[in-house]
Amino acid sequence: MIIVLLPIVLTVVVVLLTARSLRASSRPSRPEHTRVADLNRDHYPYGVRFTLSGMDSEDAARRVQDRLNRLEGVWAEGADWSAGELHVLCKEQPDLSALRQAVADTGCTVLRASRDAKDA
Repeated sequence: MIIVLLPIVLTVVVVLLTARSLRASSRPSRPEHTRVADLNRDHYPYGVRFTLSGMDSEDAARRVQDRLNRLEGVWAEGADWSAGELHVLCKEQPDLSALRQAVADTGCTVLRASRDAKDA
């Protein structure tokens, strides 16, 4: 009886392991977060504070920060998704339209943008 059941049991185990492996490989992998190389705040004399709609979770906040951090000379250094607020530092005078477009690319909307007092 064991000789008859053994091939069936082995076949079931192989099928289950194969299905599990295929399911795991079909999951989309999360992209690596965009890291800012220069984390020296003194190199970013300009700042912008945004109020956003659509940034309603940590994942959404991370998407917005990652997208902005891909821009040259930009550091999205602080996001408070529960308040919908984002603080962005810039090495050069900020191009608000480019920053707004980068935010829009993530599915969020800029409701308000205000420059920090030090560069007003």
